[in-house]
Amino acid sequence: MLKVNINGVDFKNPVIAASGTFGFGSEYNEFYDVGILGGISSKGLTINPKEGNSGIRVFETPSGMMNSVGLQNPGIDKFINEELIKMKQFDTNIIANVGGGCIEDYEAAIERLRGTDIDMIELNISCPNVKSGGMAFGIKSEVAYEIVSKIKAIAHKPLMVKLSPNAEDIVDMATQCEKAGADSISLINTIKGLAIDPYKRKPIFDNVYAGLSGPAVKPIALRMVHEVSKAVSIPVIGLGGIVSGTDAIEFMMAGATAIQIGTVNFFNPNAGKEVVKQMEQFCMEQGIKDINEIIGIISISQDNKEYLEYTFKDRIINRIINCIEYYGINPNYESKNKVISIIEKNNIQDFIQIINILKIRDNLKGHTFDIIKNETHQNVLQRLEKSKIYISLSDEEGFGLSAAEAMAMGCVVIGYHGQGAKEYFKEEFSYRVEQGDVIDICKKVEEVIELIENRNEEYLSKVKKAREFILANYSKEQQEKSVVETWTDILTRL
Repeated sequence: MLKVNINGVDFKNPVIAASGTFGFGSEYNEFYDVGILGGISSKGLTINPKEGNSGIRVFETPSGMMNSVGLQNPGIDKFINEELIKMKQFDTNIIANVGGGCIEDYEAAIERLRGTDIDMIELNISCPNVKSGGMAFGIKSEVAYEIVSKIKAIAHKPLMVKLSPNAEDIVDMATQCEKAGADSISLINTIKGLAIDPYKRKPIFDNVYAGLSGPAVKPIALRMVHEVSKAVSIPVIGLGGIVSGTDAIEFMMAGATAIQIGTVNFFNPNAGKEVVKQMEQFCMEQGIKDINEIIGIISISQDNKEYLEYTFKDRIINRIINCIEYYGINPNYESKNKVISIIEKNNIQDFIQIINILKIRDNLKGHTFDIIKNETHQNVLQRLEKSKIYISLSDEEGFGLSAAEAMAMGCVVIGYHGQGAKEYFKEEFSYRVEQGDVIDICKKVEEVIELIENRNEEYLSKVKKAREFILANYSKEQQEKSVVETWTDILTRL
């Protein structure tokens, strides 16, 4: 019922003890048989032993906790020679969580793990990069790409990359890690926070900032898992504030293949056993014979919903509206530049052909191309705000967020709908093209340029209608309404 497979590794259930919260398992084995868990992620391991940070290391907050432990661990050699031997007696999957202060540290640790009897490697890229002034590897996508590429080349086991919620763009971070060779993604790590002692008039922690975790971060973690799972094709492991089987089910409905439990272990040492039991109970009550049936069952587009309803004809599928975050940007249609924007992510060959054809034909009338890649979400929107045309080259995907965002930024959108965007890729304000028809895209780009050059009202009418439609149908209010309706429906049926 609860069996899942991650990168060819079978897990008896989706419940994994998160790194840094479970030691190496022996302490919790005194409360229950930890072998009932799907897996255990070890303490964060570094090439050399670490004592951890000075001062207060753990501080309780409302519905959560903060920690500044600092990767205290016995070092990779002691793990291999002592702790791993004991962990293998638990009859569960062993995931080695690896950290480091520079790429060389990571590489050395991974090399030491070669030939050991671990099942997977979890790469913690939230560690501070000492060669870059302490900025974490997991903040900038290009840095993460570099380290994941290098580690994948020497990893002898499936490579799971643990993402930081403090990344500039969590979705781009995930897609870049996938491109670099990551076999799976786990998220989220702790959120950077601050606690102050008002009586001593100074920060609680010696390092000033610390990592926030626990139930308080769950809505953020759930949102990020949902966003990432529909952007990548590799398994996603969700964590962040999970304290019950129902919490775990939510993460799987959002798109996670498995989940990790962390902070809950500190205040409920039996949490692992209880979460497994509660998930089993949920499945039995709901008539779910295989937990994999619910992975990503929360749909984000009408097309996706119809697909799931047809495939799982005996399941109730709910849709949660995708919210377009546009940061209050109100584009000025008259001051836009003669720019055609393309996001360099999908269908690279089509992308190259379109640009070359349009340049050869020389009918661009002064319009230039803005090729967007490796940018933060807000920067992408700011560039779209200045563009008149957006070319969508999406493959099949759950929703097609970039095209909707381009419409919200006042662009005429031309291109592929990628299935998920069919519902808003409407004839009255966009130009839909059959998948792979680069010639038709080029024709429509030239057609729109003519409208722009002739100051045709049709152009302004299209962009205004598109923006109005997007903001009306994919607002935060619409998303909140669909979330409430979904959970009301689920709770009614419990």
